[in-house]
Amino acid sequence: MKMLLTLFLILTWTPLAFCETESVEPDNFATLTRSDIRELETLHFRAQQLIEAGNLRAAVALYWEIVLLEPDDDAAYTNLGRLYWNEGEWQRASEALGEAIAITRRIRNRRLEREAEWIAAIVRFEMGEEREGLQRLAAVGAAAEDAGEPYTAVYAWGNRAL
Repeated sequence: MKMLLTLFLILTWTPLAFCETESVEPDNFATLTRSDIRELETLHFRAQQLIEAGNLRAAVALYWEIVLLEPDDDAAYTNLGRLYWNEGEWQRASEALGEAIAITRRIRNRRLEREAEWIAAIVRFEMGEEREGLQRLAAVGAAAEDAGEPYTAVYAWGNRAL
């Protein structure tokens, strides 16, 4: 579990990565063998290496491979959302982040849920949906503040424009 959390933190690119997590493993992870888990860890690590090398398309393909192996891999969907966002593919980013949010809510991974919501809010801005983006930022800020996390800037920015 500690290794998975470390790997996840490495893959996380936002300031939200430094917050504590309330993660509960998805039901599917209980049925995975140690070999399956090692394979998923290896794939996540390889995807991160591809990202660092600037090969974003190959990283996207690898994250889809991860999702096929483990449909409840919320980190894979969040990273797909980030990659699509970085490539300006707003609709795909929104869809991947929607999946990530649904999974994180179901498994009660509140920290990753807030992260996916934050990225989804930025994607809304890019899609021209500024008001919804600001509302999402305000909600993420409020949730983070309730959790004792240092997101005052995000919270203030979201509420200032509403």
